[in-house]
Formats: sequence, C-alpha cells, structure tokens
Amino acid sequence: MKKIFYSFIVVAALSLVGCSGDNDPNDGKFFSDSDRGWVTFDLGTEDAPLPNFAYGIAGCELSNQIVIPLTIDAPTNKNGLTIDYTITDFEGTSEGVISHLGYAVFPAGSLNGTITIDFPETVTSSIGFTITLTDPSRDNISLGHPDDSTDPLTFVVRINTGNRDSLLGIAEDNIVAGDNEDEFSYTISQGPAANEILISDLSQTFTPGTTSQTRVFIEPDGTLSGPDFLENYLYVNENVGDTYVGDISGTYDACEGTINLSYTLRFGTTGAAPQNIVLTRTYPE
Repeated sequence: MKKIFYSFIVVAALSLVGCSGDNDPNDGKFFSDSDRGWVTFDLGTEDAPLPNFAYGIAGCELSNQIVIPLTIDAPTNKNGLTIDYTITDFEGTSEGVISHLGYAVFPAGSLNGTITIDFPETVTSSIGFTITLTDPSRDNISLGHPDDSTDPLTFVVRINTGNRDSLLGIAEDNIVAGDNEDEFSYTISQGPAANEILISDLSQTFTPGTTSQTRVFIEPDGTLSGPDFLENYLYVNENVGDTYVGDISGTYDACEGTINLSYTLRFGTTGAAPQNIVLTRTYPE
C-alpha cells in the first residue's frame, strides 16, 4: 500500500515539473493583463441610453460645468488612466472661454472616467465644438474596440446662450401615457433661421413610431410663431394623406426650458381641431 502511495507522489511531482517553465501549456492564460482593454465615451445601455452630446447653458444661473462620461471596457484599472483629447470648434470660438484639463481622468480602481468643461456665466454667444479622444497614457489601452470602428470616440459639446439656443436639448411632453405605453421624448435643435428651432418627432403623438421635424420660430417677446403650413410637413395620415402643422402660436421660457405650443393640423386647405402640447427640457437640467 505504501509503495502505491509513494508511486502516486512521484507521478504527481513529475507532472508538475513537466508543466512548468517554457513548456507550460497554460502560460499567460491565467495571469493575463487584467488592465488591458479599450475606452469609449459612455452612451449608457439600450434600456438606459445617455445623450450622445453635452450641452451647457450660460446666462440662466444654472450649472456652469459640463461633465462628460467615459468608460473602460477592462476587468480592472489598478493604477488609473488618462486620455488626451483635442477640441475642434464648429460654432464660435472656445479658446479663452472654456477651462479644461486637456485629458480625461480615470481614477485608480474605477472603470468610469470624465472630461470636465467649465465656462463662465457671461458667455456672449453660443459655442459648439467636438471632443476627439487621441492618446491613452498606457499602452495596454486602445481607443475603441480593436475590431469595432463604430465605437464612440468623438463627442459634441455646446455652450448655449440666448433665447433660441437655450431651448436646445431633450424635452418631454405633458401627455399622460397609458398602460404599456412608452413616454415620448423630443430633441430640440437649431433650425436654418437664426430664431428657428426644430422639434423632432411631434408626429409620434398621433402615430407612434413616426418621425418628423417641426419648424417653430422663437420671437424676442417670448411668443412662438411658424412658417406657412405648406413649409411644415408633419406626416402621412392614413385617412387624409399629407398632414402639415399650421397656425403656430404659444409661449416659451428659455431659462426654464418650456415650450407651450399651440397649432392646427392642416390637410391641404382643411384644418382639424386645434392642438396643444407643453414641452419641458429634461437635458440639460
């Protein structure tokens, strides 16, 4: 019995020797670099998406800081990480107006990082720029997934001021959703004219799933107007055909981010009952 036991020990020892050194078949599999991975801007998840842009508002005594989230796809970040970036203006001039570090910061132990942009309350005209990630501080971090060129590596930032631009962002409506119905959201963007906004997807309040861009003029006295209805196409109604938005009126509060919009649905020369919807900005807060 002792001979069998000793023989087992010898065989086990030889097996360990045979698996050591250069002949180890598991070399690198169980001791790989857990800090290795890639970085992208954080756009949330499919169920809880985050905006793919960042807006700030000057002149309304709101927050004068924009914090942009990023994420590392890696098991660990033991020693911390920084990512350099560039800023390219597409509207106005950011230099001399904004303050920032010039790199994103990921604290040691965290897979979440941020870029922080500070700006004064006294910005006199709106500024827009694109942030592009350029250079990680560690060689074991890449920008975006190595096999996926669609990962978000650029981010649009705006610092808005004035009546029209302070309304830009994401808004919700005052329509009470029924059971098993989704809440609608709307993107407010700049229109072609200096006093014009575009409200996305107003058509979804009539036919869920449809998309549209509705033109609204922002007047200096706090009221709303719009173009001729034939210049404000909404969607195709299955019963009456092409449908337009006409007779726009209402009020807005730029700093509060509210738009109280009244209008009439128009089908050619025919007008339906007047409509009203109140939109409230949810981002930026």
